[in-house]
Amino acid sequence: MTGDDVEDLFADAPEGARAAATELADWFRTQPERGAESDREAFADAFEGVAAGRQDVSVAALWAAGGGEAGAKPAALVCADVFDTPGTLTHFANSNVLTSNMFKLVGLSPREVPSGRTDDLRATAEPLDAQIAAVDDDAVRTALEQVRAPFVDALDGDTWSDGLQDPLDQLATACAEQGYHAQAPAEEGGDAVVGAPAPEDAPARADASDPADGSPAHLAALPAPSNGATA
Repeated sequence: MTGDDVEDLFADAPEGARAAATELADWFRTQPERGAESDREAFADAFEGVAAGRQDVSVAALWAAGGGEAGAKPAALVCADVFDTPGTLTHFANSNVLTSNMFKLVGLSPREVPSGRTDDLRATAEPLDAQIAAVDDDAVRTALEQVRAPFVDALDGDTWSDGLQDPLDQLATACAEQGYHAQAPAEEGGDAVVGAPAPEDAPARADASDPADGSPAHLAALPAPSNGATA
């Protein structure tokens, strides 16, 4: 079905774009059923082929093809990359969006960062660094810096996280000002959502006499995204 969707989307595009889209559509028809054995490098090649062929008419394609300039990436596209883009080709190699992978490390609500996750923390901070450097809007940049903060703190040895509720609220507000309306992720077993006040019974920061148990937080499945890289 996804292969059909890709081809339908490019049905009226120029011949070069249709050919690139056909390669991407064929990947969806043949590879996903192989699960972990699917050829993700072939997916990356096909996706980048589509982007390369459309970068003259699409800001999203320009950035996907690596041709954008620092400080010039449209904020709506940055917001889409943070809230909606699956992490299939990232360090995490899963279908979760970036925020979902974040919650497993620093939580939506306050928590202790799990030990032994340095590589994951760094792999989350680095794409945030890239988005901060790329975005063209100061408010989105500032909000992203707040989202990044607990990862930087943990890498520096401070493993207590105040959670991402407030930083993501700020980011969602900044994104809305740029015409991008973020979904509201929630942690499994709780009712905390982006755009809502933090629960009043959120745990206080632990100290040496009251250590956190460090139990991992799990994340409920996010709702289907309603926004794409509309830029």
